[in-house]
Amino acid sequence: MKKVLSIVLNNFTHDSRVLKECLSLHKNGYDISVLALHDGREGLAETELISGVPVRRVRLVSKSWSKTPIVQVLKYLEFIIRAQSACRKADILHCNDLNALIVGVVAKILSLWRLKIVYDAHELECEAGARTRRGQKLLELAERLTILFANQVITVSPSIAEDYARRYGIKKPSLVLNAPAWREEIPQGDIFRKKFGIGQEQKIFIYQGGLSFERAVKELVEAFAARKKSDAVLIFMGYGPAEEYIRKASDKHHNIFLHPAVPPHEILQYTCGADYGLIFLHTKGNNNYYYCLPNKFFEYATCGLPFLANDLYDIDRMNEQYHLGELVKTMSVTEINEGIDKLLAEDYQQLSQNARQMAKNNSWEIQEKSLLNVYDKLTNLHL
Repeated sequence: MKKVLSIVLNNFTHDSRVLKECLSLHKNGYDISVLALHDGREGLAETELISGVPVRRVRLVSKSWSKTPIVQVLKYLEFIIRAQSACRKADILHCNDLNALIVGVVAKILSLWRLKIVYDAHELECEAGARTRRGQKLLELAERLTILFANQVITVSPSIAEDYARRYGIKKPSLVLNAPAWREEIPQGDIFRKKFGIGQEQKIFIYQGGLSFERAVKELVEAFAARKKSDAVLIFMGYGPAEEYIRKASDKHHNIFLHPAVPPHEILQYTCGADYGLIFLHTKGNNNYYYCLPNKFFEYATCGLPFLANDLYDIDRMNEQYHLGELVKTMSVTEINEGIDKLLAEDYQQLSQNARQMAKNNSWEIQEKSLLNVYDKLTNLHL
C-alpha cells in the first residue's frame, strides 16, 4: 500500500478540496495522511482523525513572533524543517499549492529522488500569492524552478491548465475540478428564511466563500443597498477581512445579511436554502481570478441555483455550454441590478435544471477518476 502525505499550509478545517481528494485516495487503497499547519488556536488538535484520515498539524515555535516579512520567511523555514520527518515516511507527496511544493521539493532532494510529487495547483499560483508585480515575478521564478520536480501536475480549470503548459513548457496538467459529490436528492429547507425572517416572495442571492474586497464585496453591497424593490436579498456566508464592513451594512440595510462560515460537510444544506448564487471577482491584472472555476460555482449548480457573475472566462464558457445564469461586463451598481432583474425574469426551473445537469456531468465522481488516473501514472513509474 503506497503511503501518500498530503501537505497543506493551512489549519485543514475548511479545505473541502483536500479532504475530498484524501477520502478518494483512502477509498481506493492508498495509505493517506495530511500534514497541516497549526494556527495557534486553543482547542485545535495537533493530531486527529477526520473522516478516517489521520491529520497532523505542525505547531511552530515561531508562531507568536511578529509578522514582518523576514520573520514570516523564518516561520516558513521552520515548517519546511519540521515537515521533513513526516515526508521521509511517505512514498508520494501530494503538494497543495506552491508553498507546499517547495516543502516537497526539499524532501525529494533529501530522499535522493526516491519520493514522487503530485503538484496540486489550486489556483494560478504565481498570481494568487502576491499583490505586487515584483512579488508575482518572484513567485513565478520559484514555481518555474520547482515545478520540474513534480512527477504529475493537476489544477482546477481548463484555462489555468493551459496557462501552466504555456508558461513553463510542461505537459498540460490534469484537471480535477472543485466539484462536490453528486446528489440525486438535494437538501430542502428554508434555513436562511427562518433565521433572518426573509419572506417567501423574496429571492435570496447568496455569496459564499472568502469575504474580501477584491471579491467585490463593496460593489455587491452597494448594488443591493440601491435596489428600490424588495424582491431580492443578499446573504454573505463565509469569513474574511470584509466581515466587519458587511456586518455594518447588514445593520443599515434590510436586504443584506451576514452568516458565518460552516464546515464543508454542511455547506450544501445552507446553499440549498438560497435561490441564486453570486460569483464576483476583480480581474484587472489577475488571470488567476479571470480563469477561475471556484468551489461555489459547482456548489451552486449542485443545489440547482442559477448564478449571476461578472465576466469570468471559464465560467462564461460553461455558461455558453449549459446556460446557467447571467454575466455582467462591469460591476457598476446599475449593471449588477440590471443583471439581477434579467435573471429574475428568466425561466427559473429551466435554469435550475441546466445547473443540475452541469453539476452531474462534472461531479466529484468524475473528478475522482481523473485524480486516480494521475496516481495510476505514478504507479507506472515503478514507484
